[in-house]
Amino acid sequence: MPEDHPLLSAGIVDDFHDQKPVLVIVGDAEGFLWLANLIESGWSGDLSTFSDELHLAGVQLFTAHSGVRGGLERCGAQLRWRLSSAASQVFPKQLRALAQTERDGHAYLDDPAAEDTSVHVVASRGEYDPGL
Repeated sequence: MPEDHPLLSAGIVDDFHDQKPVLVIVGDAEGFLWLANLIESGWSGDLSTFSDELHLAGVQLFTAHSGVRGGLERCGAQLRWRLSSAASQVFPKQLRALAQTERDGHAYLDDPAAEDTSVHVVASRGEYDPGL
């Protein structure tokens, strides 16, 4: 991607393949490696502070590390992505695998310790136009 564009783009798709709403994160290898490192670092807060790395399309996205319980909670345009200890270990591995593949693909970042599974998270490489 050119330097003047973020590494990743993210937004809610309410009717993703006729299923539940999904937070779709679209990017390339560099973007997914960046996100894997951010998750592993234990950083929590408003992801809009990383506007050079992440474009948020119509949503506010906050992350927090919760230890035991995780999941993505949606209240209108606000999303709170709580990462359990298990997710904090599994998601970076999934993102690195997605970054290293030569093929287009995706990974579901559904927290195994999620209390609420009404919104899924999908990281996608080469499958969707980040502008959409």
